[in-house]
Amino acid sequence: MGQRLVEKMLPALDKMQWPESGAATELGRQAYEVGLDKADDYVNDPKDLASALRTFQTGNSRPYAFAGVAYTLVKASREQNGSYAQTGLTEALTWLEEAQELDPDVLEINVVEALIYIYSNRFDDARLVLDYLEAVDDRNYYIYKAEIAFWQEQGRLEETVGWYEQTIEAAETVPRKLR
Repeated sequence: MGQRLVEKMLPALDKMQWPESGAATELGRQAYEVGLDKADDYVNDPKDLASALRTFQTGNSRPYAFAGVAYTLVKASREQNGSYAQTGLTEALTWLEEAQELDPDVLEINVVEALIYIYSNRFDDARLVLDYLEAVDDRNYYIYKAEIAFWQEQGRLEETVGWYEQTIEAAETVPRKLR
């Protein structure tokens, strides 16, 4: 499903209108977090991803919107067997780099880079990004979620469970705790 879904998404992304503002605004951050939650709801219905993309458009913040597109492409890239379509991850990195170029210091945006590396099996690169981000904020829900992915992709159950427990504690809402 991943490769086919990404192939359908890419032309649509090029046609979408994105926010004009190149600043990482508070409204953009709020829309970004809502959009991430919607993307996290995705299992098999692409409408969840479409809803997330529409939400990213509403924040009037191009860096957050582009990072949201990158995150959505990561989610869409997951194949039924648990692997990830490299085309989607490569496109996600392209969108993320545009977001980082506009505002390189937004932690929630930079977490997406770690996820792209994790699902590309570039664990050393992912570890560098995660260690850097944790030095900036060692109690961040999004970093913790990336840590879960990091350890889970390597089949390290004990570490994965430990990060799940920390993520539940760091989650601010009940839906995030349940997710």
